[in-house]
Amino acid sequence: MIINIEDEQKIRIAKWGANKLFGDPDKRKLEMSNDDLVKLFDKVWEQTLQRAVTTADTCNPQEAFARLSDREKSYFDFDQKHRQFRLKDHNIEFIVQLRANSEDTLELTQLWKVSSTDINPKTLYVTFDSVQEREQFGELANQLGWSDEDLGLQLLLDFMRKLSRRR
Repeated sequence: MIINIEDEQKIRIAKWGANKLFGDPDKRKLEMSNDDLVKLFDKVWEQTLQRAVTTADTCNPQEAFARLSDREKSYFDFDQKHRQFRLKDHNIEFIVQLRANSEDTLELTQLWKVSSTDINPKTLYVTFDSVQEREQFGELANQLGWSDEDLGLQLLLDFMRKLSRRR
């Protein structure tokens, strides 16, 4: 699968994208030429983003839309494809929007860094590496007679108790 990205998109993403990937925001916004921004994007794309985007899980458009800010929602196109992924090394989650240009060619039209959805300080969200792992956890919980949320909570609490006994 080929993913094309227009220079205009590369410039925008490199200029305004995640600081953990693209570096000092002031330098990018004030000092870098468009050519330098394209080079910066290409470097980050080759080193990190390309593999993540091409292997990312497809996501439900309504769920993806709900996770975006109001400003980002204005660029959301329900007719395009949407994928989500997490860069573990940087602890950043993304939603990417892709337009199908042909059977084997997509065009990246948006790349959004997803802000934390952890609004409740008593809540911990866990993101699995794949949908398959998430489904396996749900099936395991079901086989044990638990809901997946209750099993996850019990596992974390048991882990915390065991660690606190060692201190």
